[in-house]
Amino acid sequence: MFFRTAEPAALGSALEAAYRLAAAASGTERELAECEPRLNSVLTTVPFGFGVVRNRAITDLNDWALSMSGYEREELIGKNTRILFADDAEFERVGRDLYAELDEGGVGEIESRYRRKDGTLFEVLLRGTPLDLADPSLGIAFAVLDISERKRIERALESRVLALTRPLEAGTEAFRFEDLFDLEEMQRIQDAFAEATGVASVIIDLDGRPLTTPSNFCRLCSLIIRSSEEGRANCFESDAHIGRSLNGKATIRPCLSGGLWDGGAGIMVGDTQVANWLIGQILDESSDLEAVRNYAAKIGADQGEFDAALAEVPRMSLDRFEKVSRALFLIGNQLSALAYRNAQQARAIAERKHAEESLRESSEALKLALVEKEALYKELKHRVKNGMAVIAGLIGLESGNARSEEAREVLESTRTRVESLSILYDLLGGDRSPNAVRIDSYLTRILASIASSLLEEGDIEFRTEFDPLMIHARTAAPLGLLLMEAVTNSIKYAFPDGGADIGFR
Repeated sequence: MFFRTAEPAALGSALEAAYRLAAAASGTERELAECEPRLNSVLTTVPFGFGVVRNRAITDLNDWALSMSGYEREELIGKNTRILFADDAEFERVGRDLYAELDEGGVGEIESRYRRKDGTLFEVLLRGTPLDLADPSLGIAFAVLDISERKRIERALESRVLALTRPLEAGTEAFRFEDLFDLEEMQRIQDAFAEATGVASVIIDLDGRPLTTPSNFCRLCSLIIRSSEEGRANCFESDAHIGRSLNGKATIRPCLSGGLWDGGAGIMVGDTQVANWLIGQILDESSDLEAVRNYAAKIGADQGEFDAALAEVPRMSLDRFEKVSRALFLIGNQLSALAYRNAQQARAIAERKHAEESLRESSEALKLALVEKEALYKELKHRVKNGMAVIAGLIGLESGNARSEEAREVLESTRTRVESLSILYDLLGGDRSPNAVRIDSYLTRILASIASSLLEEGDIEFRTEFDPLMIHARTAAPLGLLLMEAVTNSIKYAFPDGGADIGFR
């Protein structure tokens, strides 16, 4: 009765197969029994939950159904389907509406909520068809799609759109960073920036509360200074203080807690600051190490542990740190422009949808609303993708102006990582899953991007052999970054004579 990853089209195909198996039955128990072995074969082998219900009692299930529900087979077979519904009201509603569709067209589909054995609820899409249209009493073949994640994304999008429709002049409380940007996407960009530049990085709100998980934080700050109550309070106050001083400008200053260098850029919506992107936790040649060491006694930290962690803090010239901060400032400006455009676009869409409010009473208007929601998602996605492309371009321009080879390499590495994530973001949201990509398409796009930016025609030939596998974006992102890094380094350093033939499997 359940399945996990198949889309509704696949579910419909499975039900059609089950129906064909039972279609030979003319309505008698004996003929239906003859079809039962083949039907059981389908139930056993299909890669999702599937089952049969007769008079609203469960008569058969496959193992996938059991694993999703948390029940043992003997706990469900022969039981009323009420055991799976969230409550009596939902059980009655589904029975009334779904079976009405079955009577009318032979296929029924409805959204509902199921309850697992442990009591947790999840949202489902139910679809069913009679084993024999001439006699539905012989049983109904059912499959169920877990749509909890899809519904969560829809609700988050609706909440984000609602927030973005507020007037731009409403003040700070009208906007939140998480309403304007996908935090998971920003986390990946932040991680890539920190890895490429060697600085610690985090995005905070105006009160100093982290909006993303800190990237590349050194042990001195994360495990020693912030483990003490006074040190942690000083760190939060320092983050909030440097954030308040940004206001759309790049800032570099020593941390008010441990004395390490910090910097950052503000993210704005018009004249309203919504977040700060902070970097730092580095020492330069002018840093007063003795003053930093003395901070251990002030916060009650063990001096030996403090000194050992201090020795691990990254060293960087102040000139290089200023270049990294300037690159971050350019990124912050683009994020600010993107946030403003997103807000304007959402308001325009909201106004258009408001004008069509009177049409929503009809089923045609409801279908239109769903189409517009999908269009909004694609539009916002398109703008984010364009914003990432602009960021990569600006970093590339800054790389061309870099005075040192070291800074140029840092910026080029950052640019390629942003391009890799931009390609991944462009491929998300396909027909099969909003959170997965075909790995062959993704890696091929990355190689094409590398070829167009680093190679002359005929220099190097790429030969690829990738399986057309769908994998989750969280898995695809690091694979793409690894491939881009390996190929870029190969092009730069592995073929001093010029030509090469590189194969990938």
